[in-house]
Amino acid sequence: MDIILKLLDEYTVLSPQEKKQRQELILSYKNPVGILFDILQSKDTEKQHKRYCINALCDIALKPAYKKKISRILYPSLAEKIISIDDPKIRKAAAKLIGIINKKDYSQTLIDAVEREDTMYVLDSLILALGYTDYSKRSLGFLKNYKPKSTEKKHLEKEKTAIQKAISSLTPVEKIENVLLKDLPIVLTYCAELKDSLSSEMDDYGLAYKHSKIIKNSLSVKPNDYRDVFGLRCFFEALIYIGEFPLGDLNDMIKKIFVKAESLFSLESYKFRIDLQYLDPKDKKETMDKLLNIIDEFDNFESSPSNYQFELRLIFSDNSIKAFISVPSLDDRFSYRKETIPASINPVVAASIMRALKPYFKADAKVLDPFVGTGTMLFERDYILPCEELIGVDVKKETLYKAKKNFLNKDIPSSFLVSDILEADLNQEFDEIISNMPFGRRVSTHNDNTKLYQGFISQLKSLLKVGGFAFLYTNEKQLLKSVLRGEDKLILIDEIVVESGGLYPSIFIIKREK
Repeated sequence: MDIILKLLDEYTVLSPQEKKQRQELILSYKNPVGILFDILQSKDTEKQHKRYCINALCDIALKPAYKKKISRILYPSLAEKIISIDDPKIRKAAAKLIGIINKKDYSQTLIDAVEREDTMYVLDSLILALGYTDYSKRSLGFLKNYKPKSTEKKHLEKEKTAIQKAISSLTPVEKIENVLLKDLPIVLTYCAELKDSLSSEMDDYGLAYKHSKIIKNSLSVKPNDYRDVFGLRCFFEALIYIGEFPLGDLNDMIKKIFVKAESLFSLESYKFRIDLQYLDPKDKKETMDKLLNIIDEFDNFESSPSNYQFELRLIFSDNSIKAFISVPSLDDRFSYRKETIPASINPVVAASIMRALKPYFKADAKVLDPFVGTGTMLFERDYILPCEELIGVDVKKETLYKAKKNFLNKDIPSSFLVSDILEADLNQEFDEIISNMPFGRRVSTHNDNTKLYQGFISQLKSLLKVGGFAFLYTNEKQLLKSVLRGEDKLILIDEIVVESGGLYPSIFIIKREK
Protein backbone atom coordinates (compact mmCIF):
# COMPACT_ATOMS: atom_id res chain seq x y z
CA MET A 1 0.00 0.00 0.00
CA ASP A 2 2.84 2.42 0.84
CA ILE A 3 4.32 2.09 -2.66
CA ILE A 4 0.99 2.86 -4.32
CA LEU A 5 0.47 5.79 -1.93
CA LYS A 6 3.77 7.19 -3.13
CA LEU A 7 2.77 6.68 -6.77
CA LEU A 8 -0.40 8.70 -6.10
CA ASP A 9 1.59 11.78 -5.00
CA GLU A 10 0.53 14.92 -6.90
CA TYR A 11 -1.62 12.79 -9.25
CA THR A 12 -4.17 15.52 -9.99
CA VAL A 13 -1.54 18.01 -11.23
CA LEU A 14 0.33 15.58 -13.51
CA SER A 15 0.23 15.88 -17.29
CA PRO A 16 -1.90 13.31 -19.21
CA GLN A 17 1.24 11.41 -20.20
CA GLU A 18 2.56 11.40 -16.63
CA LYS A 19 -0.82 10.16 -15.36
CA LYS A 20 -0.75 7.35 -17.89
CA GLN A 21 2.72 6.32 -16.71
CA ARG A 22 1.62 6.37 -13.06
CA GLN A 23 -1.45 4.27 -13.89
CA GLU A 24 0.74 1.66 -15.60
CA LEU A 25 2.98 1.47 -12.54
CA ILE A 26 0.02 1.22 -10.15
CA LEU A 27 -1.63 -1.48 -12.26
CA SER A 28 1.56 -3.54 -12.35
CA TYR A 29 1.05 -4.44 -8.67
CA LYS A 30 -1.13 -7.27 -7.42
CA ASN A 31 -4.78 -6.33 -6.77
CA PRO A 32 -4.27 -2.60 -7.49
CA VAL A 33 -8.00 -1.76 -7.57
CA GLY A 34 -8.58 -3.33 -4.16
CA ILE A 35 -5.60 -1.44 -2.71
CA LEU A 36 -6.88 1.87 -4.11
CA PHE A 37 -10.27 1.35 -2.47
CA ASP A 38 -8.54 0.44 0.80
CA ILE A 39 -6.58 3.71 0.61
CA LEU A 40 -9.76 5.64 -0.10
CA GLN A 41 -11.60 4.18 2.89
CA SER A 42 -8.76 4.13 5.41
CA LYS A 43 -9.01 6.53 8.36
CA ASP A 44 -5.22 6.84 8.24
CA THR A 45 -5.15 8.19 4.67
CA GLU A 46 -4.70 11.96 4.45
CA LYS A 47 -7.44 13.91 2.70
CA GLN A 48 -5.16 14.98 -0.16
CA HIS A 49 -4.14 11.40 -0.88
CA LYS A 50 -7.80 10.37 -0.92
CA ARG A 51 -8.33 13.04 -3.58
CA TYR A 52 -5.43 11.68 -5.61
CA CYS A 53 -6.78 8.16 -5.16
CA ILE A 54 -10.35 8.80 -6.29
CA ASN A 55 -9.13 10.69 -9.37
CA ALA A 56 -6.79 7.82 -10.25
CA LEU A 57 -9.69 5.38 -9.90
CA CYS A 58 -11.76 7.53 -12.29
CA ASP A 59 -9.02 7.37 -14.93
CA ILE A 60 -8.43 3.63 -14.44
CA ALA A 61 -12.19 2.97 -14.72
CA LEU A 62 -12.05 4.22 -18.30
CA LYS A 63 -10.10 1.05 -19.19
CA PRO A 64 -12.78 -1.58 -20.02
CA ALA A 65 -11.15 -4.50 -18.18
CA TYR A 66 -10.60 -2.44 -15.04
CA LYS A 67 -14.08 -0.96 -15.24
CA LYS A 68 -15.35 -4.51 -14.71
CA LYS A 69 -13.00 -5.01 -11.76
CA ILE A 70 -14.15 -1.76 -10.14
CA SER A 71 -17.78 -2.66 -10.82
CA ARG A 72 -17.39 -5.92 -8.91
CA ILE A 73 -15.96 -4.09 -5.88
CA LEU A 74 -18.12 -0.97 -5.94
CA TYR A 75 -21.33 -2.32 -4.40
CA PRO A 76 -24.08 0.24 -3.64
CA SER A 77 -23.06 0.19 0.04
CA LEU A 78 -19.48 1.17 -0.86
CA ALA A 79 -20.74 3.74 -3.36
CA GLU A 80 -22.84 5.24 -0.54
CA LYS A 81 -19.77 5.34 1.68
CA ILE A 82 -17.42 7.13 -0.73
CA ILE A 83 -20.08 9.55 -1.90
CA SER A 84 -20.63 10.59 1.73
CA ILE A 85 -16.97 11.40 2.53
CA ASP A 86 -16.69 14.76 4.27
CA ASP A 87 -14.86 16.50 1.43
CA PRO A 88 -16.61 18.12 -1.57
CA LYS A 89 -13.76 17.40 -4.01
CA ILE A 90 -13.78 13.70 -3.12
CA ARG A 91 -17.58 13.53 -3.38
CA LYS A 92 -17.50 15.20 -6.79
CA ALA A 93 -14.88 12.75 -8.09
CA ALA A 94 -16.77 9.84 -6.45
CA ALA A 95 -19.87 10.88 -8.41
CA LYS A 96 -17.79 10.80 -11.60
CA LEU A 97 -16.53 7.30 -10.77
CA ILE A 98 -20.04 6.01 -10.05
CA GLY A 99 -21.20 7.56 -13.33
CA ILE A 100 -18.45 5.78 -15.27
CA ILE A 101 -19.41 2.40 -13.78
CA ASN A 102 -23.09 3.22 -14.52
CA LYS A 103 -25.05 0.48 -12.79
CA LYS A 104 -28.78 0.61 -12.18
CA ASP A 105 -28.04 -0.48 -8.59
CA TYR A 106 -26.69 2.99 -7.82
CA SER A 107 -29.98 4.75 -8.57
CA GLN A 108 -31.30 5.11 -5.01
CA THR A 109 -27.82 5.84 -3.62
CA LEU A 110 -27.45 8.78 -6.00
CA ILE A 111 -31.00 10.04 -5.46
CA ASP A 112 -30.33 10.12 -1.70
CA ALA A 113 -27.00 11.89 -2.31
CA VAL A 114 -28.62 14.56 -4.52
CA GLU A 115 -31.32 15.20 -1.92
CA ARG A 116 -28.88 15.68 0.96
CA GLU A 117 -26.05 17.48 -0.93
CA ASP A 118 -25.67 21.08 0.20
CA THR A 119 -22.48 21.94 -1.71
CA MET A 120 -23.60 23.26 -5.09
CA TYR A 121 -20.15 22.58 -6.57
CA VAL A 122 -20.85 18.84 -6.18
CA LEU A 123 -24.51 18.76 -7.18
CA ASP A 124 -24.18 18.80 -10.98
CA SER A 125 -21.77 15.82 -10.87
CA LEU A 126 -24.21 13.79 -8.76
CA ILE A 127 -27.05 14.56 -11.18
CA LEU A 128 -24.93 13.62 -14.20
CA ALA A 129 -23.98 10.34 -12.50
CA LEU A 130 -27.67 9.65 -11.92
CA GLY A 131 -28.14 10.03 -15.67
CA TYR A 132 -25.77 7.10 -16.24
CA THR A 133 -27.67 4.58 -14.08
CA ASP A 134 -28.47 2.25 -16.96
CA TYR A 135 -31.90 3.61 -17.95
CA SER A 136 -33.40 3.32 -14.46
CA LYS A 137 -37.08 4.37 -14.45
CA ARG A 138 -36.68 5.43 -10.83
CA SER A 139 -33.87 7.83 -11.76
CA LEU A 140 -35.78 9.23 -14.73
CA GLY A 141 -38.90 9.83 -12.65
CA PHE A 142 -36.90 11.57 -9.91
CA LEU A 143 -35.15 13.89 -12.38
CA LYS A 144 -38.36 14.87 -14.19
CA ASN A 145 -39.85 16.01 -10.87
CA TYR A 146 -36.66 17.50 -9.45
CA LYS A 147 -36.46 21.24 -8.78
CA PRO A 148 -32.98 22.86 -8.86
CA LYS A 149 -31.54 23.81 -5.46
CA SER A 150 -28.77 26.22 -6.50
CA THR A 151 -29.24 29.91 -5.85
CA GLU A 152 -26.10 31.32 -7.47
CA LYS A 153 -26.44 31.85 -11.22
CA LYS A 154 -23.20 29.98 -12.02
CA HIS A 155 -24.21 26.85 -10.13
CA LEU A 156 -27.86 27.09 -11.20
CA GLU A 157 -26.90 26.98 -14.89
CA LYS A 158 -24.68 23.94 -14.30
CA GLU A 159 -27.42 22.20 -12.35
CA LYS A 160 -30.04 22.85 -15.04
CA THR A 161 -27.66 21.64 -17.76
CA ALA A 162 -26.89 18.51 -15.73
CA ILE A 163 -30.61 17.77 -15.29
CA GLN A 164 -31.21 18.17 -19.02
CA LYS A 165 -28.26 15.89 -19.92
CA ALA A 166 -29.22 13.28 -17.33
CA ILE A 167 -32.84 13.11 -18.53
CA SER A 168 -31.63 12.82 -22.11
CA SER A 169 -29.20 10.06 -21.13
CA LEU A 170 -31.96 8.07 -19.39
CA THR A 171 -34.51 8.44 -22.18
CA PRO A 172 -34.44 5.36 -24.45
CA VAL A 173 -33.40 6.06 -28.05
CA GLU A 174 -34.77 4.51 -31.21
CA LYS A 175 -32.30 1.86 -32.32
CA ILE A 176 -30.79 2.24 -35.78
CA GLU A 177 -31.67 -0.84 -37.82
CA ASN A 178 -31.16 0.33 -41.40
CA VAL A 179 -28.41 2.43 -42.95
CA LEU A 180 -29.05 3.77 -46.47
CA LEU A 181 -25.51 4.27 -47.75
CA LYS A 182 -26.48 5.71 -51.15
CA ASP A 183 -22.99 5.24 -52.61
CA LEU A 184 -21.13 6.53 -49.54
CA PRO A 185 -17.96 4.46 -48.99
CA ILE A 186 -17.17 2.56 -45.82
CA VAL A 187 -13.59 2.74 -44.60
CA LEU A 188 -12.36 -0.37 -42.77
CA THR A 189 -9.26 0.07 -40.59
CA TYR A 190 -6.91 -2.87 -40.12
CA CYS A 191 -3.78 -4.01 -38.30
CA ALA A 192 -0.95 -2.71 -40.51
CA GLU A 193 1.24 -5.83 -40.44
CA LEU A 194 -1.76 -8.08 -41.14
CA LYS A 195 -3.44 -6.17 -43.96
CA ASP A 196 -3.55 -9.28 -46.16
CA SER A 197 -5.82 -10.92 -43.59
CA LEU A 198 -8.57 -8.39 -44.26
CA SER A 199 -8.12 -8.32 -48.04
CA SER A 200 -8.18 -12.14 -48.28
CA GLU A 201 -11.24 -12.24 -46.03
CA MET A 202 -12.99 -9.74 -48.30
CA ASP A 203 -12.06 -11.83 -51.34
CA ASP A 204 -13.65 -14.87 -49.69
CA TYR A 205 -16.69 -12.81 -48.76
CA GLY A 206 -17.10 -11.46 -52.31
CA LEU A 207 -16.73 -7.79 -51.40
CA ALA A 208 -14.97 -5.53 -53.88
CA TYR A 209 -12.56 -3.10 -52.23
CA LYS A 210 -9.70 -0.72 -52.88
CA HIS A 211 -6.82 0.52 -50.78
CA SER A 212 -7.77 3.83 -49.18
CA LYS A 213 -5.78 6.99 -48.50
CA ILE A 214 -8.63 8.51 -46.50
CA ILE A 215 -7.21 7.02 -43.28
CA LYS A 216 -3.91 5.27 -42.75
CA ASN A 217 -4.12 1.45 -42.82
CA SER A 218 -7.56 1.14 -44.33
CA LEU A 219 -9.54 -0.36 -47.19
CA SER A 220 -12.55 1.28 -48.82
CA VAL A 221 -15.66 -0.70 -49.75
CA LYS A 222 -19.14 0.09 -51.06
CA PRO A 223 -21.48 -2.72 -49.94
CA ASN A 224 -25.23 -2.73 -50.52
CA ASP A 225 -25.85 -2.59 -46.78
CA TYR A 226 -23.68 -1.23 -43.94
CA ARG A 227 -24.35 -4.41 -41.97
CA ASP A 228 -22.75 -6.53 -44.70
CA VAL A 229 -19.25 -5.65 -43.49
CA PHE A 230 -19.87 -7.18 -40.07
CA GLY A 231 -19.50 -10.63 -41.55
CA LEU A 232 -15.77 -9.76 -41.63
CA ARG A 233 -13.61 -10.11 -38.53
CA CYS A 234 -10.24 -8.63 -39.53
CA PHE A 235 -11.04 -4.91 -39.23
CA PHE A 236 -11.15 -2.61 -36.23
CA GLU A 237 -13.83 -0.10 -37.28
CA ALA A 238 -16.34 0.43 -40.08
CA LEU A 239 -16.48 4.18 -40.71
CA ILE A 240 -18.92 5.72 -43.20
CA TYR A 241 -16.96 8.46 -44.96
CA ILE A 242 -19.04 11.66 -45.05
CA GLY A 243 -16.45 13.95 -46.62
CA GLU A 244 -13.58 16.38 -46.13
CA PHE A 245 -14.26 19.94 -44.99
CA PRO A 246 -12.16 23.12 -44.63
CA LEU A 247 -11.16 24.13 -41.11
CA GLY A 248 -12.77 27.56 -41.23
CA ASP A 249 -16.53 26.97 -41.10
CA LEU A 250 -17.66 24.48 -38.44
CA ASN A 251 -21.26 25.65 -38.78
CA ASP A 252 -21.48 24.78 -42.46
CA MET A 253 -19.73 21.45 -41.86
CA ILE A 254 -22.22 20.40 -39.17
CA LYS A 255 -25.17 21.33 -41.38
CA LYS A 256 -23.84 19.17 -44.21
CA ILE A 257 -23.05 16.26 -41.88
CA PHE A 258 -26.56 16.35 -40.40
CA VAL A 259 -28.10 16.31 -43.90
CA LYS A 260 -26.06 13.17 -44.62
CA ALA A 261 -27.08 11.63 -41.28
CA GLU A 262 -30.77 12.18 -42.04
CA SER A 263 -30.25 10.55 -45.43
CA LEU A 264 -28.47 7.58 -43.83
CA PHE A 265 -30.94 6.82 -41.05
CA SER A 266 -34.29 8.50 -41.84
CA LEU A 267 -35.32 8.97 -38.19
CA GLU A 268 -37.22 11.81 -36.56
CA SER A 269 -34.53 12.63 -33.99
CA TYR A 270 -30.93 11.68 -33.34
CA LYS A 271 -28.58 11.24 -30.40
CA PHE A 272 -24.89 10.89 -31.10
CA ARG A 273 -21.47 11.18 -29.53
CA ILE A 274 -18.58 13.20 -30.94
CA ASP A 275 -15.00 11.97 -31.15
CA LEU A 276 -12.37 14.57 -32.04
CA GLN A 277 -8.96 13.24 -33.10
CA TYR A 278 -5.50 14.80 -33.55
CA LEU A 279 -6.14 17.95 -31.52
CA ASP A 280 -4.14 18.93 -28.45
CA PRO A 281 -6.18 19.01 -25.19
CA LYS A 282 -6.71 22.79 -25.21
CA ASP A 283 -7.79 22.96 -28.86
CA LYS A 284 -9.95 19.88 -28.36
CA LYS A 285 -11.90 21.51 -25.52
CA GLU A 286 -12.34 24.79 -27.39
CA THR A 287 -13.45 23.01 -30.57
CA MET A 288 -15.87 20.76 -28.67
CA ASP A 289 -17.46 23.80 -26.98
CA LYS A 290 -17.93 25.48 -30.38
CA LEU A 291 -19.47 22.34 -31.87
CA LEU A 292 -21.86 21.86 -28.94
CA ASN A 293 -23.05 25.46 -29.30
CA ILE A 294 -23.70 24.88 -33.01
CA ILE A 295 -25.50 21.58 -32.36
CA ASP A 296 -27.79 23.27 -29.81
CA GLU A 297 -29.34 25.17 -32.72
CA PHE A 298 -30.69 21.95 -34.25
CA ASP A 299 -33.94 20.64 -32.73
CA ASN A 300 -33.61 17.04 -33.92
CA PHE A 301 -29.91 16.44 -33.15
CA GLU A 302 -28.47 16.07 -29.66
CA SER A 303 -24.97 15.33 -28.39
CA SER A 304 -25.33 12.49 -25.87
CA PRO A 305 -21.98 10.84 -24.97
CA SER A 306 -23.45 7.95 -22.96
CA ASN A 307 -26.75 7.20 -24.73
CA TYR A 308 -26.36 7.52 -28.47
CA GLN A 309 -27.37 5.98 -31.79
CA PHE A 310 -24.28 6.80 -33.81
CA GLU A 311 -20.79 8.21 -33.44
CA LEU A 312 -19.50 11.23 -35.34
CA ARG A 313 -15.73 11.18 -35.73
CA LEU A 314 -13.86 14.26 -36.86
CA ILE A 315 -10.20 13.80 -37.80
CA PHE A 316 -8.27 17.07 -37.91
CA SER A 317 -5.24 17.87 -40.06
CA ASP A 318 -3.43 21.16 -40.75
CA ASN A 319 -5.94 22.37 -43.31
CA SER A 320 -9.02 20.14 -43.24
CA ILE A 321 -11.40 17.96 -41.24
CA LYS A 322 -12.44 14.49 -42.37
CA ALA A 323 -15.85 13.40 -41.09
CA PHE A 324 -17.03 9.84 -40.47
CA ILE A 325 -20.14 8.24 -39.00
CA SER A 326 -20.31 4.78 -37.44
CA VAL A 327 -23.00 2.71 -35.71
CA PRO A 328 -21.20 0.63 -33.03
CA SER A 329 -24.44 -1.05 -31.89
CA LEU A 330 -24.61 -2.96 -35.19
CA ASP A 331 -21.20 -4.56 -34.61
CA ASP A 332 -21.78 -7.83 -32.72
CA ARG A 333 -18.84 -9.77 -34.21
CA PHE A 334 -17.20 -10.52 -30.88
CA SER A 335 -20.25 -10.72 -28.66
CA TYR A 336 -18.95 -14.01 -27.21
CA ARG A 337 -16.34 -11.99 -25.26
CA LYS A 338 -18.54 -11.32 -22.26
CA GLU A 339 -15.49 -11.48 -19.99
CA THR A 340 -11.95 -10.16 -20.49
CA ILE A 341 -8.84 -9.40 -18.45
CA PRO A 342 -6.32 -6.55 -18.95
CA ALA A 343 -3.90 -8.90 -20.74
CA SER A 344 -6.56 -10.14 -23.19
CA ILE A 345 -5.58 -9.84 -26.84
CA ASN A 346 -7.66 -7.53 -29.04
CA PRO A 347 -10.11 -9.86 -30.85
CA VAL A 348 -9.49 -8.18 -34.21
CA VAL A 349 -5.76 -8.83 -33.81
CA ALA A 350 -6.50 -12.44 -32.83
CA ALA A 351 -8.82 -12.95 -35.81
CA SER A 352 -6.27 -11.38 -38.17
CA ILE A 353 -3.49 -13.59 -36.81
CA MET A 354 -5.62 -16.70 -37.27
CA ARG A 355 -6.34 -15.84 -40.90
CA ALA A 356 -2.64 -15.19 -41.55
CA LEU A 357 -1.82 -18.59 -40.02
CA LYS A 358 -4.58 -20.51 -41.84
CA PRO A 359 -2.17 -22.16 -44.35
CA TYR A 360 -0.55 -23.96 -41.40
CA PHE A 361 -3.80 -25.13 -39.82
CA LYS A 362 -5.17 -28.66 -39.97
CA ALA A 363 -8.86 -29.46 -40.29
CA ASP A 364 -10.33 -31.19 -37.22
CA ALA A 365 -7.17 -30.46 -35.27
CA LYS A 366 -6.58 -31.01 -31.58
CA VAL A 367 -5.49 -27.62 -30.27
CA LEU A 368 -4.02 -26.58 -26.93
CA ASP A 369 -3.74 -23.07 -25.50
CA PRO A 370 -1.42 -23.38 -22.46
CA PHE A 371 -2.00 -19.78 -21.30
CA VAL A 372 -5.62 -19.51 -22.37
CA GLY A 373 -6.70 -16.42 -20.41
CA THR A 374 -10.31 -15.74 -21.38
CA GLY A 375 -10.12 -17.85 -24.54
CA THR A 376 -9.99 -15.35 -27.42
CA MET A 377 -7.17 -17.10 -29.30
CA LEU A 378 -8.88 -20.50 -29.03
CA PHE A 379 -12.25 -19.15 -30.14
CA GLU A 380 -10.82 -17.39 -33.17
CA ARG A 381 -8.77 -20.49 -34.08
CA ASP A 382 -11.91 -22.63 -34.19
CA TYR A 383 -13.81 -19.94 -36.09
CA ILE A 384 -11.32 -19.92 -38.98
CA LEU A 385 -11.27 -23.75 -39.31
CA PRO A 386 -13.34 -25.96 -36.99
CA CYS A 387 -11.38 -28.19 -34.62
CA GLU A 388 -11.95 -31.66 -33.19
CA GLU A 389 -10.95 -30.56 -29.69
CA LEU A 390 -9.86 -27.36 -27.94
CA ILE A 391 -8.17 -27.47 -24.54
CA GLY A 392 -7.37 -24.35 -22.54
CA VAL A 393 -5.05 -24.33 -19.53
CA ASP A 394 -4.52 -21.44 -17.15
CA VAL A 395 -3.05 -21.16 -13.68
CA LYS A 396 -5.74 -18.71 -12.49
CA LYS A 397 -9.12 -20.17 -11.56
CA GLU A 398 -10.92 -16.82 -11.87
CA THR A 399 -9.55 -16.27 -15.38
CA LEU A 400 -10.53 -19.77 -16.49
CA TYR A 401 -14.05 -19.19 -15.18
CA LYS A 402 -14.25 -16.22 -17.56
CA ALA A 403 -13.06 -18.37 -20.46
CA LYS A 404 -15.77 -20.94 -19.69
CA LYS A 405 -18.36 -18.17 -19.61
CA ASN A 406 -17.21 -16.93 -23.03
CA PHE A 407 -17.60 -20.43 -24.49
CA LEU A 408 -20.93 -21.13 -22.76
CA ASN A 409 -23.70 -22.32 -25.12
CA LYS A 410 -21.31 -22.27 -28.09
CA ASP A 411 -21.22 -25.37 -30.28
CA ILE A 412 -17.45 -25.71 -29.81
CA PRO A 413 -15.76 -28.88 -28.43
CA SER A 414 -13.83 -27.18 -25.63
CA SER A 415 -12.59 -28.07 -22.15
CA PHE A 416 -10.56 -26.12 -19.58
CA LEU A 417 -8.07 -27.08 -16.91
CA VAL A 418 -6.89 -25.01 -13.94
CA SER A 419 -3.18 -25.76 -13.76
CA ASP A 420 0.32 -24.44 -14.22
CA ILE A 421 1.22 -25.69 -17.69
CA LEU A 422 4.58 -26.85 -16.33
CA GLU A 423 2.73 -29.20 -14.01
CA ALA A 424 -0.32 -30.09 -16.12
CA ASP A 425 -0.93 -33.80 -16.76
CA LEU A 426 -2.47 -33.70 -20.23
CA ASN A 427 -1.46 -37.21 -21.41
CA GLN A 428 -1.81 -36.44 -25.12
CA GLU A 429 -0.15 -34.77 -28.08
CA PHE A 430 -1.63 -31.90 -30.08
CA ASP A 431 -1.68 -30.94 -33.75
CA GLU A 432 -1.35 -27.28 -32.80
CA ILE A 433 -0.45 -25.19 -29.79
CA ILE A 434 -1.49 -21.59 -29.95
CA SER A 435 -1.19 -18.97 -27.26
CA ASN A 436 -0.90 -15.36 -26.22
CA MET A 437 2.18 -15.92 -24.03
CA PRO A 438 2.68 -14.01 -20.76
CA PHE A 439 4.56 -10.74 -21.31
CA GLY A 440 4.44 -7.19 -19.98
CA ARG A 441 4.37 -5.82 -16.44
CA ARG A 442 0.68 -6.53 -15.91
CA VAL A 443 1.28 -10.25 -16.28
CA SER A 444 4.77 -11.01 -14.94
CA THR A 445 8.38 -9.84 -14.79
CA HIS A 446 11.08 -10.71 -17.30
CA ASN A 447 12.80 -12.88 -14.66
CA ASP A 448 9.59 -14.82 -14.06
CA ASN A 449 9.13 -15.22 -17.81
CA THR A 450 12.66 -16.56 -18.23
CA LYS A 451 11.92 -19.53 -15.97
CA LEU A 452 8.46 -20.03 -17.47
CA TYR A 453 9.59 -19.87 -21.12
CA GLN A 454 12.49 -22.28 -20.50
CA GLY A 455 10.21 -24.77 -18.80
CA PHE A 456 7.44 -24.47 -21.39
CA ILE A 457 9.67 -24.75 -24.47
CA SER A 458 11.34 -27.85 -23.00
CA GLN A 459 7.84 -29.39 -22.72
CA LEU A 460 6.74 -28.24 -26.16
CA LYS A 461 8.30 -31.16 -28.06
CA SER A 462 6.39 -33.64 -25.92
CA LEU A 463 3.11 -31.74 -26.28
CA LEU A 464 3.28 -31.39 -30.09
CA LYS A 465 2.83 -34.20 -32.55
CA VAL A 466 5.66 -34.69 -35.05
CA GLY A 467 4.86 -32.29 -37.89
CA GLY A 468 2.66 -30.21 -35.59
CA PHE A 469 2.93 -26.43 -35.17
CA ALA A 470 3.11 -24.02 -32.26
CA PHE A 471 2.02 -20.41 -32.78
CA LEU A 472 3.27 -18.28 -29.90
CA TYR A 473 2.42 -14.58 -29.57
CA THR A 474 4.79 -12.61 -27.35
CA ASN A 475 6.84 -9.47 -26.93
CA GLU A 476 9.58 -11.44 -25.12
CA LYS A 477 11.18 -12.02 -28.50
CA GLN A 478 14.83 -12.41 -27.61
CA LEU A 479 13.98 -14.64 -24.67
CA LEU A 480 11.89 -16.99 -26.81
CA LYS A 481 14.53 -17.13 -29.57
CA SER A 482 17.33 -17.86 -27.12
CA VAL A 483 15.35 -20.67 -25.49
CA LEU A 484 14.50 -22.18 -28.90
CA ARG A 485 18.17 -22.32 -29.93
CA GLY A 486 18.73 -25.19 -27.52
CA GLU A 487 15.91 -27.32 -28.95
CA ASP A 488 16.92 -29.23 -32.11
CA LYS A 489 13.46 -30.76 -32.61
CA LEU A 490 11.74 -27.36 -32.65
CA ILE A 491 12.32 -25.31 -35.81
CA LEU A 492 11.45 -21.61 -36.01
CA ILE A 493 9.70 -21.32 -39.39
CA ASP A 494 8.72 -17.65 -39.38
CA GLU A 495 8.14 -14.56 -37.25
CA ILE A 496 5.35 -12.07 -37.94
CA VAL A 497 5.56 -8.70 -36.19
CA VAL A 498 2.21 -7.25 -35.08
CA GLU A 499 1.50 -3.73 -33.78
CA SER A 500 -0.86 -3.79 -30.81
CA GLY A 501 -1.50 -1.06 -28.26
CA GLY A 502 1.78 0.73 -28.94
CA LEU A 503 3.81 -2.50 -28.63
CA TYR A 504 5.21 -4.68 -31.42
CA PRO A 505 4.90 -8.31 -30.30
CA SER A 506 5.48 -11.14 -32.76
CA ILE A 507 3.75 -14.36 -33.61
CA PHE A 508 6.37 -17.11 -33.79
CA ILE A 509 5.63 -20.12 -36.02
CA ILE A 510 7.42 -23.22 -34.72
CA LYS A 511 7.36 -26.71 -36.22
CA ARG A 512 7.99 -29.98 -34.38
CA GLU A 513 10.45 -32.10 -36.33
CA LYS A 514 11.36 -35.77 -35.74
